[in-house]
Amino acid sequence: MLPPIEAGVRAFMKQPPDSNAPSERMKRLRLLVPFYSIEAWVYQNTREARHLCEEEGCKQCHVKIAEWEKNRASLDEVTHPKGALCFQDKYNAHLASSGFPAREVFDAKASFSRTVMGLLECDELTTALEQTYAAPDSQAP
Repeated sequence: MLPPIEAGVRAFMKQPPDSNAPSERMKRLRLLVPFYSIEAWVYQNTREARHLCEEEGCKQCHVKIAEWEKNRASLDEVTHPKGALCFQDKYNAHLASSGFPAREVFDAKASFSRTVMGLLECDELTTALEQTYAAPDSQAP
């Protein structure tokens, strides 16, 4: 998958005199690869997903959600996860922004933790994040 991307980076950069420049750019590339979809990650907000099922949905798939909470890595194996829930993808933004249990999902050692660890391998990214958190009273754009 990466060779065509690297070829595109080289073409975009028009083969600069510094032949290492495309390689340096490629080091900054980070693939976000959940098992099936990013939705598998947002549905890890099982507490809120259960609430949505019970309050807004079918009042039945909360049992499935509770099983995912017990074995968070199992959610990675669900093909087409939005089809497994009554509310489908209607509340994805809400699930992602309302108390996402990052530590528990990371500790499951599935696709989310592999992705986080891959992002941490990018020195430029971690430096930028450290600067963001170090800046007092910084305001988001």
